[in-house]
Amino acid sequence: MNTLKALAAGSVVSLALAGSVIGLGAWGGADSSASLTAAAETQTNSAFTDYEVDGTHSSVNFRIMHSQIAPFYGRFNDFSGNISLDKDNLANSAMEFKVLIRSIDTDNNTRDGHLRDADFFNARQFPTATFKSSRAVENSDGSLSVTGDFTLHGVTKEVTARVTDLKQADVQGANKLGFEAKFSIKRGDFEINKYLAADGGEDGALGNIVQLTIAIEAVAK
Repeated sequence: MNTLKALAAGSVVSLALAGSVIGLGAWGGADSSASLTAAAETQTNSAFTDYEVDGTHSSVNFRIMHSQIAPFYGRFNDFSGNISLDKDNLANSAMEFKVLIRSIDTDNNTRDGHLRDADFFNARQFPTATFKSSRAVENSDGSLSVTGDFTLHGVTKEVTARVTDLKQADVQGANKLGFEAKFSIKRGDFEINKYLAADGGEDGALGNIVQLTIAIEAVAK
């Protein structure tokens, strides 16, 4: 049984990210998609299960090259998200995530303060990063390619996340959903240019490519 059919049979999953880091939206095949608005309009006619992200057991992490020599890792500690599953028609399911930029954590208070200011994220003017999905496609290896709008630093770009390790289980009487999502962005595309190489490559004091990994555990409402 393939991943989507297994999830539908178990009445369990829907993905839709948003966040700074983060946040995934409407489910569908290669030729089938539904907006968050469409999902809301059809919700009264479908068997939806709503999930809320458990921030205590989830994480939003990033990776960037430093000084052209080593990868550097950080995370965001404050984020939220909602997932709505229509087990009868996955194309109607939806997800969105929100990450608070001020919650950035690189294990150094001075560096974190610099990252929050106008040189980088400008958390005062752009306090959140979000993701809202628009479509999903199942890959031959059982993973999903989930595409949606990612908004960071006041700029919105379409991104596609690879979603793996989809699982559902009843844990201590609660219906839970889990998965991991990975995608990359170029920070220059979001006008975060401090220490960026003139050609937009990886040869600056900080690289351009930022890899994001979001591990989610969500609980049915």
